[in-house]
Amino acid sequence: MIVKDHIQHILKEAVQLAMATHDQSFIELGDIEIEIPKKEEHGDFATNFALKASKKLGVPPRDLAQTIIEKIQSLVPDATLSVAGPGFINIKMPSSFWQNYILDIVKQGQSFGKTDYGQHKSVNIEFVSGNPTGPLHIGHVRGAVIGQIISNILEYSGYDVTREYYINDAGLQVEKLARSTYLRYREALGEHIEDIPEGLYPGDYLIQVGQDLVQKYGSKWLDTPEDEWIPIFREDAISAMMALIKKDLKELDIYFDLFSSEKALITEGKVDSALDELLKRDLIYTGTLPKPQSLQSNDDWTPEELLLFRSTQFGDEIDRPLKKVDGQLTYFASDIAYHYDKFMRNHERLINIWGADHGGYIPRLSSAVSAITDNKCQVEIKTCQMVKLTRGGEEIKMSKRAGTFVTLQDLIGEVGKDVIFFTVATKSSNTQFNFDLDAVTKQSMDNPVYYVQYAHARASSVLRKAADTFDIDLSSPDYDLRSLKDPQELSLIRKMSHFTHLIQLASEKLEPHIITDYLYELSSSFHSLWNSGKKNDELRFIQEENLENTVAKVLLVKAFQTVIANGLRCSNVVPMDTMERAIPVEDAPENSIKQA
Repeated sequence: MIVKDHIQHILKEAVQLAMATHDQSFIELGDIEIEIPKKEEHGDFATNFALKASKKLGVPPRDLAQTIIEKIQSLVPDATLSVAGPGFINIKMPSSFWQNYILDIVKQGQSFGKTDYGQHKSVNIEFVSGNPTGPLHIGHVRGAVIGQIISNILEYSGYDVTREYYINDAGLQVEKLARSTYLRYREALGEHIEDIPEGLYPGDYLIQVGQDLVQKYGSKWLDTPEDEWIPIFREDAISAMMALIKKDLKELDIYFDLFSSEKALITEGKVDSALDELLKRDLIYTGTLPKPQSLQSNDDWTPEELLLFRSTQFGDEIDRPLKKVDGQLTYFASDIAYHYDKFMRNHERLINIWGADHGGYIPRLSSAVSAITDNKCQVEIKTCQMVKLTRGGEEIKMSKRAGTFVTLQDLIGEVGKDVIFFTVATKSSNTQFNFDLDAVTKQSMDNPVYYVQYAHARASSVLRKAADTFDIDLSSPDYDLRSLKDPQELSLIRKMSHFTHLIQLASEKLEPHIITDYLYELSSSFHSLWNSGKKNDELRFIQEENLENTVAKVLLVKAFQTVIANGLRCSNVVPMDTMERAIPVEDAPENSIKQA
């Protein structure tokens, strides 16, 4: 049961009854909006429906609200209802409603939070993709994290998700990779390479590739013309780089359903097919571009005829080239074909996770995809700002192994993949992000991932102690939960009920931080309840002389553990049942796991 949907259904039924009371046939007035008040004293749910509908129905809003309240009361006799302000309706559900709700959570277990909201629509999400010219580095981490968690969230919401990695293996960058690898090949054969020429890749990760090529080919390519060895070295180097990238992805627990090749897209004629489709729609033509504003005089510029896409028809400043002067395809042409290919594979929703530096490219690609699919398919593009890595307040820019960047392997080795995922997901992708190594390795309440994991470990410790003390079958539906009546306990259950709705909201907005923010807030409520048990015996989870109360509270803890664990898994984080290191006393919440 999604609580918000349940309340919406009750409210809709009450509104229909109210219309009859006011001698009005039911008028479809759109969705009846439900919100969760920020202050719990304002109730569990609220709606402004009476305010919105009063003009159409010719009824004063407070009078309409009062009539609706009477009908809700007839449907839920134990609910507490009130009219606030000019006509808001506040709804407070009875304690029994929330007490019984935890049984739903426990019964559903790892399925809690999952729905068929997406109705199994096919979603393709492309992330991490880039030039296969080296291992993944700190510049890739945010896109990898955001893409993976969005994929998980969409699956929780009932979408059929395909995770896809697009290999840019047809451009000039892979030519540079081949030449860089050839230098390392010569080096492995004993030649002294003093400096890597500017424009090539100097990273140490190519040393092993060069040595492997010597093992494979010996000195066969040492004194041959470039046009003979470059296609061989290009393919071998790309293969080696993709092996490195897949290894990095595995370390992050990211697995793609499909790796697509730009080169294959071209050789299989899919780019030509896409251009033919645009030609049929009169959306491409041969013409010249206007002189760039950066040029001072016409003497500095010679107009060249190019194949152009009519992007100005879609709000762009100028039409965009699909082929260069030498006839080679632009990235734009390949990207149109790639997205058209995804559409032809029957994906109903296309999502890309890109770096923020691609922001200016989004409108022209979006318009091209809309045009080539007759507006049947839209591209949703999330952009990620760069991550700045710091320690002791100083930015870290170098890696000994890579020479020019901090590798993902470096970061995983430093903090672990779970810390990376949760920490990166705490901020919206389009905001600046400082990954502070000192903060994320701190065992304190200031470290969100530790704080949430600590809450899960505490809950697990309660369940272990309960299992050692009592013979409790948590699957029984007959337990009396009326002892769960303290405002803190009921507040915790209410917050647990928000999880499924927030999963849906995150799937609409494509924002993982909605879930991590929620997990932190929910953990805070649990820690507070734990600490209250130190001062009030009635709130202690384990009451050895009162089995009935203990069972109710253990069920509450089990429900909490279930929600936290599901939220962490959705965030690609493994829930911890115990904490390997002790939390510093001065930083800890008022209790420790051992005191459960």
